[in-house]
Amino acid sequence: MEEVVVSNFEAFKYIGVGLCSLGMAGAALAIGNIFGAFFNSIARNPSAAPKLEKYIYIAAGLAEAMGIFAVLLAFLIMN
Repeated sequence: MEEVVVSNFEAFKYIGVGLCSLGMAGAALAIGNIFGAFFNSIARNPSAAPKLEKYIYIAAGLAEAMGIFAVLLAFLIMN
């Protein structure tokens, strides 16, 4: 009976790691949306590009940090 319970916990561990991959997909979508909106705004108003550049890198860094946290969590679950 104990062997069945242990194997179920192993399965849940792998399901959790798979769900962490959704965090990486979300980060990729967020970065795509950020840069898409950035290029769209530059196409509408090219003179605003220098003002927007510092904010775009901050936003991309924060979105990428969420993806890195998801990978870190997946690695911690695997141990």
